[in-house]
Amino acid sequence: MTGPRVAVVGTGRMGGAMAGTLRRAGVEVVVFNRTRAKADAAAEAAGAAVAATAREAAASAQVVLSSLADDAAVGAAYTGGDGIVAGLRPGAVVCESSTIDPGTVRRLRPLVEDRGASLLDTPVSGSVSTVEAGQLTIMAGGDPAALERARPVLDPLAKQVFHVGELGSGAVMKLVVNS
Repeated sequence: MTGPRVAVVGTGRMGGAMAGTLRRAGVEVVVFNRTRAKADAAAEAAGAAVAATAREAAASAQVVLSSLADDAAVGAAYTGGDGIVAGLRPGAVVCESSTIDPGTVRRLRPLVEDRGASLLDTPVSGSVSTVEAGQLTIMAGGDPAALERARPVLDPLAKQVFHVGELGSGAVMKLVVNS
């Protein structure tokens, strides 16, 4: 395996497809989903490991890729004793790919940074077939240096990764594209 170990938190349609695409690119992947059966199915399809909690997934990864249903799911996945934040290692990069309110990702920033990690908002434009073809468009907001550290994970998923500004800018662009 080459590159960083990746935790994919949220193995619905998009997250499961991301895990599979990353594995096909030779990336080591561990998955977590609050519904264990979805995590097991995604892991089996992708050839990935399964973590019992978001904390466990994050603790084993240099890059955490979150792809969740909504703001409430994102908040729940990040916080608490078994959340992503509790497991973050210094130097890790969290890529928040869910379609959420820009304020939500900005509220998570101090929690992530207090762990010595970096947070990017990296919403995607595309479908499951686009992910599987490695042809997503990613609109990234946040620290450019953190984005460079995450590129080995984002590049296999995307035909284009645009840095669109400060944290929250990716979410703003995603909402504009959707409207």
